[in-house]
Formats: sequence, C-alpha cells, structure tokens
Amino acid sequence: MKKLLALLLSAALSMSVAIVPVNVNAAAVSQKPAYTNHEIAKAATYVYINKTGTTYHRASCKLLKKGCTKITLKSAKAKCYTPCSTCKPPKK
Repeated sequence: MKKLLALLLSAALSMSVAIVPVNVNAAAVSQKPAYTNHEIAKAATYVYINKTGTTYHRASCKLLKKGCTKITLKSAKAKCYTPCSTCKPPKK
C-alpha cells in the first residue's frame, strides 16, 4: 500500500506544470511614446481670420465668413489680431 501511495505521489508530482516566467523585451517596455504631453501642448494652435477685421476666431464661430484663412495663433498674435469676444478662442 505504501508503495502504491508513493508511486501515485511521484506520478502526480511529475505531471505538475512548471510556471516559467515569460521573457519581456525591456526595450519594448521602455519605449518612449511618440509625443509627450509637453510636446503636444507646444504643437501649433490654429485659429481663423476673415479677409477683413482684426479678430481671430475658432473654426466653429458664427462670425466667420466664407473664404476665411486658417493661421497659427502665434502668427495671428504677431499680426496684432485680437481674440473674438463671441467664440473666445485661445489666447495662449
């Protein structure tokens, strides 16, 4: 009986599944994202200006006319455009 128990125990132990850690490519885990939040924040912000007038607008502004021009906020400020008081586009 003891031999049978020992045989069953050894058979059960030999059938157990070993847990083997998976190798992870360290380079893949530590890859830098394409853009950081700071880089996204620094990306150009676009606003719209009409052919006439001195204000810049959001794309959804009801005061924009057909034929408006898309420019960077930096460029609009350099040309002394001011933000529209209706659509309140970004100032920075």
